[in-house]
Amino acid sequence: MNGAVDLVIRFLLFAMLHSIAALPGVQQRIGNMFPRGFRFYRAAYNLASLVTFGWVMAAWPLSPVIYLVPGSASLAFHAVQAFTLLQMIRCVSRTGMADFLGIRHPSREDAAHELVTTGCYGTVRHPLYALAMVFCLFNPLMTVKWLLFTLMAGGYFVMGAVVEERRLEREFGDAYRSYRRQVPMLIPRRRKPVAKE
Repeated sequence: MNGAVDLVIRFLLFAMLHSIAALPGVQQRIGNMFPRGFRFYRAAYNLASLVTFGWVMAAWPLSPVIYLVPGSASLAFHAVQAFTLLQMIRCVSRTGMADFLGIRHPSREDAAHELVTTGCYGTVRHPLYALAMVFCLFNPLMTVKWLLFTLMAGGYFVMGAVVEERRLEREFGDAYRSYRRQVPMLIPRRRKPVAKE
């Protein structure tokens, strides 16, 4: 089980570093220390996240296989994964692709953020987390490593959503509280059919 322990340790280190670097207080301190270079913070954060995530996924390369979806059925699983990736891109574009990637124009850095409640954000409050979980669950090759990673990622997403909601409530106040009452966190609600007169 050394591979599993290695994976868990790497994931916890990734989650800790990722979370600390995302804290507004940490970002503010770094911005105070490096005011000119802070506009590259988000891009550096994304790059560091990508590298450390690759380090996590390099752990336990030969974990046991639980199941492999055979033949054309695996293509259906890959189609679901491709669809979720496209939806994630659409969601990011709603809140600003340039901001997400860290390539926004300097003149926009101080612009006020708006609360986005339409499109995928009108279905669940954290669509990127929800879609990422769908992507993980529809991997046609399910190994013990991938299952363990999926479970850890799910827990991390829930904790991240809770922390993010506190920040959004402080930022948007009653508008966010109203949005939270109307839209579920991660799992879409079944919409009630419109009654015919």
